[in-house]
Amino acid sequence: MTGIVYLIQPTEYLKTNVYKIGYSKQDNIKRCTNGYSKGSNYLCILHHPDPIACETMIIKEFTATYELFHGREYFKVNIDKLDLVRHFSSIVYDNIAEITKLNDAEDVIDVDTDVVEAIEADKNAKIANVKNSKMTKTIGNERYQCKCCYYMTENVYNMTKHSKTDKHIKAAKLSNMDISDQISKIKIYNCRTCDLEFQDCKKRWRHEQKCKKENEDIPKKAHQSEKRDDVPKKIQQKQDDILENSDYDNIDNKILIKILHKYENIIDSLTNTNKT
Repeated sequence: MTGIVYLIQPTEYLKTNVYKIGYSKQDNIKRCTNGYSKGSNYLCILHHPDPIACETMIIKEFTATYELFHGREYFKVNIDKLDLVRHFSSIVYDNIAEITKLNDAEDVIDVDTDVVEAIEADKNAKIANVKNSKMTKTIGNERYQCKCCYYMTENVYNMTKHSKTDKHIKAAKLSNMDISDQISKIKIYNCRTCDLEFQDCKKRWRHEQKCKKENEDIPKKAHQSEKRDDVPKKIQQKQDDILENSDYDNIDNKILIKILHKYENIIDSLTNTNKT
Protein backbone atom coordinates (compact mmCIF):
# COMPACT_ATOMS: atom_id res chain seq x y z
CA MET A 1 0.00 0.00 0.00
CA THR A 2 1.78 3.10 -1.23
CA GLY A 3 0.89 6.64 -0.25
CA ILE A 4 2.44 9.83 1.06
CA VAL A 5 3.63 11.35 4.33
CA TYR A 6 3.79 15.11 4.73
CA LEU A 7 4.94 17.97 6.93
CA ILE A 8 2.87 21.16 6.81
CA GLN A 9 2.13 24.34 8.69
CA PRO A 10 -1.64 24.94 8.61
CA THR A 11 -2.91 28.45 7.95
CA GLU A 12 -3.90 29.03 11.58
CA TYR A 13 -0.30 28.38 12.73
CA LEU A 14 1.58 30.49 10.19
CA LYS A 15 4.26 32.71 11.77
CA THR A 16 4.49 30.32 14.74
CA ASN A 17 6.76 27.35 15.45
CA VAL A 18 3.87 24.84 15.35
CA TYR A 19 3.84 22.20 12.58
CA LYS A 20 1.74 19.16 11.72
CA ILE A 21 2.63 15.76 10.28
CA GLY A 22 0.25 13.39 8.51
CA TYR A 23 -0.21 10.69 5.88
CA SER A 24 -2.53 9.68 3.05
CA LYS A 25 -3.19 6.34 1.39
CA GLN A 26 -3.70 8.20 -1.88
CA ASP A 27 -0.63 8.35 -4.08
CA ASN A 28 -1.15 12.06 -4.80
CA ILE A 29 -1.50 15.39 -2.97
CA LYS A 30 -5.30 15.66 -2.96
CA ARG A 31 -5.41 14.96 0.78
CA CYS A 32 -3.22 18.01 1.39
CA THR A 33 -4.91 20.36 -1.04
CA ASN A 34 -8.45 19.37 0.00
CA GLY A 35 -7.92 18.71 3.70
CA TYR A 36 -6.35 22.00 4.78
CA SER A 37 -7.18 25.67 4.46
CA LYS A 38 -5.93 27.69 1.52
CA GLY A 39 -2.59 29.32 2.29
CA SER A 40 -1.21 26.43 4.36
CA ASN A 41 2.55 26.03 4.03
CA TYR A 42 3.47 22.60 2.59
CA LEU A 43 7.07 22.04 3.70
CA CYS A 44 7.65 18.49 2.48
CA ILE A 45 5.58 15.72 0.86
CA LEU A 46 7.19 12.31 0.20
CA HIS A 47 6.15 8.98 -1.30
CA HIS A 48 6.27 5.99 1.03
CA PRO A 49 5.49 2.28 0.53
CA ASP A 50 3.80 2.12 3.97
CA PRO A 51 2.67 5.63 5.00
CA ILE A 52 0.81 4.48 8.14
CA ALA A 53 3.89 2.77 9.60
CA CYS A 54 6.04 5.72 8.58
CA GLU A 55 3.77 8.24 10.32
CA THR A 56 3.94 6.14 13.49
CA MET A 57 7.74 6.30 13.33
CA ILE A 58 7.72 10.07 12.72
CA ILE A 59 5.37 10.62 15.68
CA LYS A 60 7.66 8.56 17.90
CA GLU A 61 10.75 10.52 16.85
CA PHE A 62 9.07 13.93 17.07
CA THR A 63 7.54 13.16 20.48
CA ALA A 64 10.98 12.30 21.82
CA THR A 65 12.55 15.43 20.32
CA TYR A 66 9.95 18.22 20.32
CA GLU A 67 7.02 19.43 22.38
CA LEU A 68 3.65 17.84 21.60
CA PHE A 69 1.32 20.79 21.01
CA HIS A 70 -2.07 19.29 20.13
CA GLY A 71 -3.47 15.79 19.56
CA ARG A 72 -0.72 13.47 18.41
CA GLU A 73 0.33 15.14 15.14
CA TYR A 74 0.91 18.82 16.06
CA PHE A 75 4.35 19.70 17.41
CA LYS A 76 6.02 22.85 18.71
CA VAL A 77 9.66 22.83 17.57
CA ASN A 78 12.77 24.70 18.66
CA ILE A 79 14.74 24.65 15.38
CA ASP A 80 14.35 26.55 12.12
CA LYS A 81 12.26 25.40 9.15
CA LEU A 82 15.16 24.08 7.07
CA ASP A 83 16.51 21.90 9.88
CA LEU A 84 13.02 20.59 10.60
CA VAL A 85 12.62 19.51 6.96
CA ARG A 86 15.99 17.76 7.14
CA HIS A 87 14.96 15.91 10.28
CA PHE A 88 11.59 14.92 8.82
CA SER A 89 13.05 13.69 5.52
CA SER A 90 15.87 11.76 7.25
CA ILE A 91 13.30 9.82 9.29
CA VAL A 92 11.27 9.01 6.17
CA TYR A 93 14.27 7.93 4.09
CA ASP A 94 15.69 5.80 6.90
CA ASN A 95 12.32 4.10 7.26
CA ILE A 96 12.09 3.48 3.50
CA ALA A 97 15.60 1.99 3.50
CA GLU A 98 14.61 -0.41 6.27
CA ILE A 99 11.52 -1.54 4.38
CA THR A 100 12.85 -1.68 0.82
CA LYS A 101 16.60 -2.14 1.54
CA LEU A 102 17.29 0.73 -0.84
CA ASN A 103 19.10 3.95 0.00
CA ASP A 104 18.08 6.00 -3.01
CA ALA A 105 14.45 6.68 -2.11
CA GLU A 106 14.17 10.27 -3.28
CA ASP A 107 10.80 10.38 -5.06
CA VAL A 108 9.63 13.79 -3.86
CA ILE A 109 6.10 14.80 -4.96
CA ASP A 110 6.16 18.41 -3.80
CA VAL A 111 8.28 20.60 -1.57
CA ASP A 112 8.06 24.23 -0.61
CA THR A 113 10.09 26.07 -3.31
CA ASP A 114 11.96 28.21 -0.79
CA VAL A 115 12.91 25.13 1.21
CA VAL A 116 14.17 23.30 -1.89
CA GLU A 117 16.36 26.23 -2.89
CA ALA A 118 17.72 26.57 0.64
CA ILE A 119 18.54 22.85 0.86
CA GLU A 120 20.25 22.90 -2.54
CA ALA A 121 22.26 26.01 -1.66
CA ASP A 122 23.31 24.48 1.65
CA LYS A 123 24.33 21.25 -0.10
CA ASN A 124 26.42 23.12 -2.70
CA ALA A 125 28.07 25.20 0.01
CA LYS A 126 29.09 22.08 1.91
CA ILE A 127 30.54 20.50 -1.26
CA ALA A 128 32.53 23.68 -1.94
CA ASN A 129 33.82 23.75 1.64
CA VAL A 130 35.02 20.15 1.35
CA LYS A 131 36.84 20.90 -1.93
CA ASN A 132 38.49 24.02 -0.54
CA SER A 133 39.22 22.71 2.97
CA LYS A 134 42.94 22.24 2.13
CA MET A 135 43.29 25.79 0.84
CA THR A 136 41.21 27.94 3.19
CA LYS A 137 40.21 28.04 6.86
CA THR A 138 36.65 28.66 7.96
CA ILE A 139 36.48 31.72 10.18
CA GLY A 140 32.88 31.48 11.39
CA ASN A 141 31.11 28.13 11.78
CA GLU A 142 27.62 27.67 13.16
CA ARG A 143 27.19 24.96 15.75
CA TYR A 144 24.26 23.59 17.72
CA GLN A 145 24.80 23.89 21.46
CA CYS A 146 22.93 22.14 24.26
CA LYS A 147 22.92 24.61 27.14
CA CYS A 148 22.02 21.87 29.61
CA CYS A 149 24.98 19.58 28.85
CA TYR A 150 27.41 21.97 27.08
CA TYR A 151 27.38 19.60 24.10
CA MET A 152 28.09 21.02 20.63
CA THR A 153 27.74 19.59 17.12
CA GLU A 154 27.51 20.83 13.54
CA ASN A 155 24.81 18.29 12.65
CA VAL A 156 21.19 18.75 13.72
CA TYR A 157 20.67 15.00 13.54
CA ASN A 158 23.44 14.45 16.12
CA MET A 159 21.80 17.03 18.37
CA THR A 160 18.48 15.22 17.96
CA LYS A 161 20.12 11.95 19.05
CA HIS A 162 21.76 13.74 21.99
CA SER A 163 18.44 15.16 23.18
CA LYS A 164 17.14 11.59 23.62
CA THR A 165 19.99 10.42 25.87
CA ASP A 166 19.50 9.85 29.60
CA LYS A 167 22.27 12.33 30.32
CA HIS A 168 20.46 15.15 28.52
CA ILE A 169 17.04 14.30 29.94
CA LYS A 170 18.40 14.39 33.51
CA ALA A 171 20.34 17.61 32.89
CA ALA A 172 17.28 19.26 31.29
CA LYS A 173 15.16 18.45 34.35
CA LEU A 174 17.76 19.90 36.70
CA SER A 175 18.16 23.06 34.60
CA ASN A 176 14.42 23.88 34.61
CA MET A 177 14.84 25.39 31.12
CA ASP A 178 12.02 25.56 28.61
CA ILE A 179 12.44 23.18 25.67
CA SER A 180 12.82 26.13 23.30
CA ASP A 181 15.76 27.48 25.37
CA GLN A 182 17.71 24.23 25.75
CA ILE A 183 19.23 24.17 22.25
CA SER A 184 20.59 27.16 20.37
CA LYS A 185 22.83 28.06 17.45
CA ILE A 186 26.17 29.70 18.16
CA LYS A 187 29.04 30.89 15.96
CA ILE A 188 32.53 29.46 16.28
CA TYR A 189 35.48 31.64 15.25
CA ASN A 190 38.77 29.93 14.29
CA CYS A 191 42.20 31.49 14.70
CA ARG A 192 43.56 32.05 11.20
CA THR A 193 47.04 31.02 12.34
CA CYS A 194 46.62 27.97 14.59
CA ASP A 195 42.90 27.10 14.02
CA LEU A 196 42.04 27.36 17.74
CA GLU A 197 38.27 27.83 18.30
CA PHE A 198 36.56 30.73 20.09
CA GLN A 199 32.91 31.64 20.69
CA ASP A 200 33.75 35.35 20.87
CA CYS A 201 35.32 37.14 17.88
CA LYS A 202 36.98 39.70 20.19
CA LYS A 203 38.74 36.95 22.15
CA ARG A 204 39.85 35.43 18.87
CA TRP A 205 41.29 38.78 17.74
CA ARG A 206 43.28 39.21 20.98
CA HIS A 207 44.57 35.65 20.66
CA GLU A 208 45.56 36.18 17.01
CA GLN A 209 47.75 39.19 17.88
CA LYS A 210 49.77 37.05 20.28
CA CYS A 211 49.66 33.92 18.14
CA LYS A 212 50.86 35.76 15.03
CA LYS A 213 53.79 37.33 16.89
CA GLU A 214 54.86 34.00 18.37
CA ASN A 215 54.85 32.38 14.94
CA GLU A 216 56.86 35.26 13.46
CA ASP A 217 59.50 34.88 16.23
CA ILE A 218 60.14 31.22 15.43
CA PRO A 219 62.17 31.87 12.20
CA LYS A 220 64.21 34.59 14.01
CA LYS A 221 65.14 32.20 16.82
CA ALA A 222 66.07 29.53 14.31
CA HIS A 223 68.28 32.01 12.42
CA GLN A 224 70.06 33.06 15.64
CA SER A 225 70.67 29.43 16.47
CA GLU A 226 72.20 28.90 13.03
CA LYS A 227 74.52 31.88 13.55
CA ARG A 228 75.72 30.46 16.88
CA ASP A 229 76.41 27.14 15.20
CA ASP A 230 78.52 28.90 12.56
CA VAL A 231 80.91 30.50 15.12
CA PRO A 232 83.09 27.41 15.74
CA LYS A 233 83.37 26.90 11.97
CA LYS A 234 84.54 30.50 11.44
CA ILE A 235 87.04 30.26 14.30
CA GLN A 236 88.41 27.00 12.93
CA GLN A 237 88.71 28.54 9.48
CA LYS A 238 90.68 31.52 10.83
CA GLN A 239 92.90 29.21 12.80
CA ASP A 240 93.61 27.11 9.71
CA ASP A 241 94.39 30.23 7.69
CA ILE A 242 96.92 31.46 10.27
CA LEU A 243 98.57 28.10 10.60
CA GLU A 244 98.69 27.60 6.86
CA ASN A 245 100.27 31.01 6.20
CA SER A 246 102.87 30.80 8.97
CA ASP A 247 106.42 29.47 8.58
CA TYR A 248 107.28 28.22 12.07
CA ASP A 249 110.77 27.12 11.06
CA ASN A 250 111.80 30.76 10.46
CA ILE A 251 110.12 32.63 13.35
CA ASP A 252 111.20 33.13 16.91
CA ASN A 253 109.11 32.96 20.09
CA LYS A 254 108.22 36.68 20.10
CA ILE A 255 106.72 36.46 16.64
CA LEU A 256 104.84 33.32 17.61
CA ILE A 257 103.35 35.09 20.66
CA LYS A 258 102.18 37.96 18.43
CA ILE A 259 100.48 35.50 16.12
CA LEU A 260 98.72 33.84 19.06
CA HIS A 261 97.51 37.22 20.36
CA LYS A 262 96.24 38.06 16.93
CA TYR A 263 94.36 34.76 16.90
CA GLU A 264 92.80 35.50 20.32
CA ASN A 265 91.64 38.92 19.12
CA ILE A 266 89.99 37.36 16.10
CA ILE A 267 88.09 34.91 18.35
CA ASP A 268 86.92 37.74 20.64
CA SER A 269 85.84 39.81 17.67
CA LEU A 270 83.77 36.97 16.17
CA THR A 271 82.15 36.24 19.53
CA ASN A 272 81.19 39.89 20.15
CA THR A 273 79.82 40.25 16.63
CA ASN A 274 77.54 37.25 17.13
CA LYS A 275 76.23 38.61 20.45
CA THR A 276 75.24 41.93 18.93
